[in-house]
Order: sequence, then structure tokens, then C-alpha cells
Amino acid sequence: MQMDLENLTKLLKNLHEELKTCMENKQANQPPDADVELSDPILLGDFIVDTYNQYLAAAKSACDHPIIRTLSKIEKLGVADPVEYDIRRGVGNLPRLHKMREVALATRQLLSILDGEVQTHADRAQREITSVMTLLANLGEQIGEVSVADDSEGSRQSVQHLVEEYNRYLEAILEATDDLVITKMFRPLEVGDEGTSPQAKLSEVRLAQSGLLSYLQKIDIHSDSTPASPRNPFGVQDVPNPGGEDVQYIAQTIPFYGRKEAENAPEWAIVGGPNDENGAQWTNLGNGDEFETIDGEWAGRWHYGEFSQDWFEGKARIKTTGDWVYILTIDRDGSANECLIEVRRKGNRLAGRSMNLGTPMDSSPWVGIIVDNRRIDGLWSQGRWDFRR
Repeated sequence: MQMDLENLTKLLKNLHEELKTCMENKQANQPPDADVELSDPILLGDFIVDTYNQYLAAAKSACDHPIIRTLSKIEKLGVADPVEYDIRRGVGNLPRLHKMREVALATRQLLSILDGEVQTHADRAQREITSVMTLLANLGEQIGEVSVADDSEGSRQSVQHLVEEYNRYLEAILEATDDLVITKMFRPLEVGDEGTSPQAKLSEVRLAQSGLLSYLQKIDIHSDSTPASPRNPFGVQDVPNPGGEDVQYIAQTIPFYGRKEAENAPEWAIVGGPNDENGAQWTNLGNGDEFETIDGEWAGRWHYGEFSQDWFEGKARIKTTGDWVYILTIDRDGSANECLIEVRRKGNRLAGRSMNLGTPMDSSPWVGIIVDNRRIDGLWSQGRWDFRR
């Protein structure tokens, strides 16, 4: 039985939380003179690898995302691996702890992609329902124009056509939403009911049409989150749900410089810190100028995969509207890889979502830190995505 994406996402979040809790476990009895809390991670066995691999297989079966297709299974710790405990090497070098970190990273990446897929599916469903609502309104006009004065075959056929149209629209709504009220309260109407007069059947379809349309309008299932004109100042397609739960979840796990989460992270892994290995000023786009804001032209670069050494460079334009920051990027070679990043700014922190404008389903949470007006360090589901000028 194929697992649906929402349940799979919940399972992945639970797995990531369990791994995070076990890896960050502290010693129960801390020495009274200890300056910092001493780590005592709970080491988990190969079952976490099996669990992740099962979830990955389920994800590949449930959706046809191009990035998910490229993800590989994680290998278990082999018997030939070095011993797991050596007091001279320290807790941070335990092979099983490294394997837990590998699974946690892979889980976070897969979770980010699936969260975007769930949101994309929801947006697609909203658009479909909005279209059906228009058709239902048109059906109401047709019903109002039909005049049934007798029990002739022509009258029956006219009403039957309206019933068939209503049933078709109801079926489309049921496929696009799992709303319990719609599922339980609205049922298809009988077609070709010889025992019911055309007048009675017309009244039945009129009542059903008006009731369904009224309910959809009342619950506003098509949502005002997709306005007619774009939110972004570039006039391109808006990013779906830039402040979603998955964005907040990812933002809380990144060791940004100055955050509590960075206290026990290696210096090279602290994003935006003075020892960030990606912190170099790798462009002279700004010509050494000073900038009063982050708005303007930037250089950007990103890589695919946490351990990838290949950087892809491009250009970016940043505009700020209130507490929202919009970043429009394009590959340096002028290819169609144009993306929009929409993030909310809180202090020097940024959290939101990126979307490939050519392939909107290619979407991912993006979180970053403004080091200064010439340097922004960020991450997406596959690794770093930084900006300089």
C-alpha cells in the first residue's frame, strides 16, 4: 500500500527529532565545576538506516520529484569499521555518531523536498477547486435559464444534462479535497430517474448546486493566499507558502552564528561565523563599495549536495518590501534556471522558500543570515546557497 506524502512527512519529522534528541543528549551527572554541559549522545543501531531507506523508497513511490529520484540509500556501518569508542578520539569521532549525523542530514533533506511537494499539491488542488467553483456558478445560471413546463422527453434530457454536469463538478471537488463535510453531505444525484418529474429533478439539482457553491465560498477553500497580482516586486510567479511549517522547522535546526544551536557545533559548520569555510569574499561585484541596505545587485552561488565541491554561480537582485525580502536569481550563463526566493526577515535572520520559476514543483525551504550588506550566507535543502557583492 502506497504511503501518502503527509503521513510520510510526519514520520520523517519524528525520525529527525529522535536523532536530534539522541545526538544532543547531555550527561546526567555534570561535574560541579564544568564550564559547559558535557555531551553524552545516545548511540542508535542500524535500524535508523533501515528506517530512512524505507522512507526514501516510499517517497520515490509516492512522487516523481527529479531530486528524490537521484537520492541514494544509506549504507549501514560495516563490521570492518573502526571501534566505536576510543577515549583519545573523543565523542565527536564515534563512527556510529557520524552515521547518525549522516541519517539526520539525509532525513532533513528528504523532509524539505516532501514538504514542498505537499504544499505544491495543496496549491494545485486550490487552483482546481477555484476553477470548479466558476463552473458551478455557470451551472447555476444555466439552471435558472431552463424552463420545464411538461414531462416531455426533451425536458427530461435538458434536466439530465444539468444533473450530469453537477455530478462531474462534485467528483472533481471530491478528488481535490478531503473536506469531511463535502464528503458526507454532498452526494451525486441520480441520473435518468423515471419516477421523478423533470420539475422535481430541476429543483433537486438547483438546491444541490447552490448548496455546494455556497459551502465552498463560505469556507473560502480557494484561499486568499493566491492573489490575482503577485506579492513579489518582480512580477513573476509567487513562491508557495513561504512561511510554512517546514520552513520554521528547518530554520530552528541550523547552527547560525550567535544562536544557541551553534554552541556545540564545529566552528567550520557555524553558518555566518568568522570561521565559516564558505565565508570568503569570492566576488568583486561590489568593487569595495559600502551599501546602506541589502537591496540591489548581487552575485550568488550554490551547490547541490552537502558534500559537493562543485559550485554553480549566478546573478541575483534583492528587493525588500516591509519585513519580506525577495531574491531573484539566474545562472550566470543566462540559462533558464531562474529562481525566486521569498523570505521573512527578523533581525539579521532570513527564513522562507525558494522556487524554480521554470519548474515550480522544484521548491525548497531556504534560510539565511545577513552577515553584513555585502554578505548573506544561506542554506537550502541540498546545501549552501550564498550571496556576495
